[in-house]
Amino acid sequence: MFESLIDFFLQDTLIQEYANWIVILSSIVIIAIVSWLIKWYSYNSYIVNFAIMNAFYNWPLIGRGSKHKKDNTTDKKWSAGEIKLCEDYYFEYHRMESLNDNYYNLCRDYLAKAEEIGRKPIPFLIWALLVVLVFAEAIIFGKLILTFVGEFSANEVKMFSLLVAFLLAIILVWITDRTGAEWYKNSKISKIKVWQKSEDGDNKKVPIPNTQVSLQTSYLDNNSPKYQQLLNRIKNLNAKVTRSYLFTIVAVILISSIAIIAFIQRATLNVDTINETPYAAYATYIFFSLVFLFIQMIGIYVGYVYSFTSTEGKKAWYSIYKYNTSEEFYRPIYMHKEYIKSQAQINLGKLQKYFNNKHKNLDISSNNTFHEFIINKRNKEKQNNEIV
Repeated sequence: MFESLIDFFLQDTLIQEYANWIVILSSIVIIAIVSWLIKWYSYNSYIVNFAIMNAFYNWPLIGRGSKHKKDNTTDKKWSAGEIKLCEDYYFEYHRMESLNDNYYNLCRDYLAKAEEIGRKPIPFLIWALLVVLVFAEAIIFGKLILTFVGEFSANEVKMFSLLVAFLLAIILVWITDRTGAEWYKNSKISKIKVWQKSEDGDNKKVPIPNTQVSLQTSYLDNNSPKYQQLLNRIKNLNAKVTRSYLFTIVAVILISSIAIIAFIQRATLNVDTINETPYAAYATYIFFSLVFLFIQMIGIYVGYVYSFTSTEGKKAWYSIYKYNTSEEFYRPIYMHKEYIKSQAQINLGKLQKYFNNKHKNLDISSNNTFHEFIINKRNKEKQNNEIV
């Protein structure tokens, strides 16, 4: 029984039949995983970068900590190696200084003024559904393309048609997503116009966004009208602050062209069927065209519902979506900062121990701490700011 099952799954014809699909499905999975990792890294880079840097310090011989052992020149009881080590860890520590409890409130304020406080990026389940729909489209497109390609072997024709079809499906998903985002952005521009008219009457003056407003300076326009606050956060506005329909036009032309061409192609290749059952044949072709159009409308709807029009809205959302209060937000940040300090002190202690054993004649204080370095660094930065 088991041998028959093995023979069934290993038979060459079955492997050849599904080889193309295995390649395509594997490619989809790899692309999805890589995309997710890139997105995760973009919002957690400070954790990954510190982990790599800290691990690199502890590598024997080639680690950065080993290189600092050669920097034994002293300046005010700090060796050059100690200073370089502390500078490296201070860079990782300092980059998190802006991620304080007030940063949570800044993110909420930014999202609220951008009218995106309850918005979120596309959920994984809906993203998975789009992948399934794209793959279904690829199958249909592959069947259409297959009828026009006959210069290659059967296996090459299948692979070529599926790859071209899949690329076309990806383009359609991207176009429909951008179209939905364009509609959402246009709705915000319409809202700005209505609110401006309510504030300023029939003033025809074109509103000008304040480019100094960002996520870190979200409180800068607290006293501005509501339409101005929204305007300050919308990305890629044109000079007249008017609605645009570039992606809409492209989507209409592309989608309608594919739907019409597919209908004509199926009708042309199935003349005999149409002659025998014209109503049923045309109804079937129209039905599949409508399904295709419906799938595209789903893509546009998803783009409308889950896109962000604000320049830093998605960044703000990813920063705080896990937390309900500023205290919840800052707790893991504080713990990570303390971890950086502890790792810096551990490696600093190792370096000091080496210097004390190998260079006993050097005037190096084994009481130097990373915390002391932070205080000295801040005092120096404060003095420089006062001079400027």
